[in-house]
Amino acid sequence: MDSSQVRVGLLLVLAGCAGEDLHLTLDAEHRISVGFGTACAIRDDGRVLCWQKEGLTPLKAPEGEFVQVSIGAEYGLALRPTGEIVSFGFAHGSVRNPPAGRYRRVEAGMWEHACALDVDGVATCWGGREQTEGTPTRALSAIDGGIDYTAALDEKGRILTWGRTPPPRPSGVFVDVAAGLEVTCGVTEDGRIACAPAQWPGSRTLIVPPDGDGWVRLRVGETNACALHEDGHLGCWGRRDSFGELGLDRGPSPPPHDEVVDFAAGSLATCAMMRDGTVGCWGSIAAPPPGF
Repeated sequence: MDSSQVRVGLLLVLAGCAGEDLHLTLDAEHRISVGFGTACAIRDDGRVLCWQKEGLTPLKAPEGEFVQVSIGAEYGLALRPTGEIVSFGFAHGSVRNPPAGRYRRVEAGMWEHACALDVDGVATCWGGREQTEGTPTRALSAIDGGIDYTAALDEKGRILTWGRTPPPRPSGVFVDVAAGLEVTCGVTEDGRIACAPAQWPGSRTLIVPPDGDGWVRLRVGETNACALHEDGHLGCWGRRDSFGELGLDRGPSPPPHDEVVDFAAGSLATCAMMRDGTVGCWGSIAAPPPGF
C-alpha cells in the first residue's frame, strides 16, 4: 500500500465547485474510537453506538448519520456527512462548543482540547489555551490528539506537534502519526514504526514497537499502542498489560487480528473492527452492545 492510499481516509464528493454542498462518505479508518473508559463506533447505516467500562456513566450517542467519531475522556465528537461537527457527552469548558463550518476530519484530545481539518487540510483547534497554542496554519494530511497536545503530518510527511509541552517527535518522512500521553509515533514511508521519546512516560521501560516493514497505520493510548499491518494483522505493544489492553494474558482474549480494518487504543482498552463489520474489545471495556 503506498502513502497516498494510507492518507486517503474518506471521499470528498463536491458537486461541481468548492462553494457547493460537501458530502463525506463513511470513513473506514475512523469508524471506531476509545477514550479513557468508553468506546464508540459507527455502524454501516451511519449510527453511532457507545459502550463503556462497568461503573462509568454512559455517553449518550448523537442521533443521525455520521462518517467519523472520536472519543476523549468523557466526551465525543462526531462528523456528519455535511462536514458539521457534533459534540456529545461531558466535555470540559469550551471544548464542548465545536466551531461552525465544513470539516473533513475531527479529532478529540483526551481532556480539554480538540482539532478538526477543513476541506483544505487546515487545522482549527479549540478548548484550553495551552493545549491549542501553536496550531499550524498550513495544510495537514493527518492529525491525532494526545493528552495535552496534538500531532499531525504536513503535506511533506513531516511530524508537527503543538500544545502543552509536547514530547519529542521522531524525524523522517511519515504516512501516519499517533499521539499518546507523552509519546508520539509514526509510520515511515517504507512501512516501519518510529517513536519518541525512547521510554514510556513515568518509567524506564523502553518503547519497543514491532520490527519489520509493511505497517500502514497506528494508534497510541496512554502506555499502550497498536499498529495495523498491510496483511490485516494487528501488533500491540506497551509498558504494561494491567487490564489486558495489549491482548496478552489478562482480560478478555482479543479477536482474530487477520481481518482488522479499523482499530483504536485507549487508556485502558483496545478495540478493533473486522472486515465483516463486527467489533471486539480487549482490556477494561467489554464487548459492544447488540448492533455490531
